[in-house]
Amino acid sequence: MRRTTAAALLAAGLALAGCSASTTATPDKATSTPTVSKQDQFLAAIHGATIQSWATAAPTDDEIAAYPQQWCDQLAAGHSLNDILAVRSGLYPSGDNWGTQISDTYQVVILGVTTYCPQYRAQVVQEAQASGNY
Repeated sequence: MRRTTAAALLAAGLALAGCSASTTATPDKATSTPTVSKQDQFLAAIHGATIQSWATAAPTDDEIAAYPQQWCDQLAAGHSLNDILAVRSGLYPSGDNWGTQISDTYQVVILGVTTYCPQYRAQVVQEAQASGNY
């Protein structure tokens, strides 16, 4: 009878141990890292940068956030930085009440490309440096 009781206790203990192990295997929601959108990353980088052109009149977050994906689309299509920033492209960062000097523009574009399409960052930096304005 002792063997039967001991075996039953051992089986019950193993069942409880298995049960408690499964509850500790669930991930702790407090330690999971939230995903930050590309737009939020870009805006954080812009807010942390010194853009002299915007000292008196700056774009809204929505205005400047509209550009990076368009720059990346143009780079993916094989366009150069000069093509993208050409007056007729409509992709030069400026608005009705704000503008961006060319040296600041390169910084802004590089921040956008770094966040949205980092595979083109080296190309954009090289073209910006070759222009002599960055």
